Amino acid sequence: MRDFLLQVWTNIWDFLIVPEHAGAASTIIAAIVAIGGLLAWLLGIWPFRKPISSLTPTDPVPSEPVIKMTLAQFEARLKEERDKITDQLKTAHDSDRQNLLTQLDVVTKQLADPQTALDETMKRVADLEARLEREAKRFGADRIATAKDALQQLDYSKAEALFEDIRADGQIAVQATAHAEFGLGEIAEARVDWFVAAQHYTRAAELDPTFDHMNKAAWLLGDIGAYDKALPWAEKALQAARGTSDEGEALNNLALLLRCTGRYDEAEPLFRQAISILELAFPNSHPHLDRIRENYAVLLSEMAGD
Repeated sequence: MRDFLLQVWTNIWDFLIVPEHAGAASTIIAAIVAIGGLLAWLLGIWPFRKPISSLTPTDPVPSEPVIKMTLAQFEARLKEERDKITDQLKTAHDSDRQNLLTQLDVVTKQLADPQTALDETMKRVADLEARLEREAKRFGADRIATAKDALQQLDYSKAEALFEDIRADGQIAVQATAHAEFGLGEIAEARVDWFVAAQHYTRAAELDPTFDHMNKAAWLLGDIGAYDKALPWAEKALQAARGTSDEGEALNNLALLLRCTGRYDEAEPLFRQAISILELAFPNSHPHLDRIRENYAVLLSEMAGD
């Protein structure tokens, strides 16, 4: 390669020293200088151009120092809290007094040894900061930093808001899992695999205790004769259905389970309530209403010993 370049340069020089080529020589020399200058600039060796690497700082930008709470500030805060609780006690209802007295007792003990109290408080703050670093990354570094700065001044509001968002995020994932379990239950039910269906519906109810999930868990557990497991879900489903369009169905389902376990006296008023509610919701000859009336008639027959 070196010999090739030397030969090229020799040929160019032989061309340039010929007098007849003087005009072309100046043009070629100017081109060589321009190309050389461009290459020097691009490679970062031109004296008036800084290397690219020098434009990128290697040292991190120093962050603002975190202002931590002093012992004097902590004591002043405790005294303010003590005075606030004392004022609240003057007008507090009996139901609130015990909680306020407990808070006052804690603050009084902290004021008796403020340094130990501050150390314990800052230890809790450090734990909260570590949790935020682990759990809140998806909400952004700026928001975490703001919450941590606030924690150093014992302002828990921003960290509380972050944890609330984390919980809401997690709840969405839990609900999605519950819906998947419910779907698996429907598939198992379609296959007439009652035991597997009951398992899936129960998991759905445990993860996301809506009326539909709890009611279905109670229904399938009852179908497989697991009445001791079915009854608690039926009772919870009824509580969730109170005041809604599902109340009549929930009453009927709980009454059926009570009838199956021989608890006739408890089942009888529930059937009557279910019929009263559903008579307002359906025409008199509606199949759903007729079915519940039949359930009630069976109960009355069993109660009569027929």
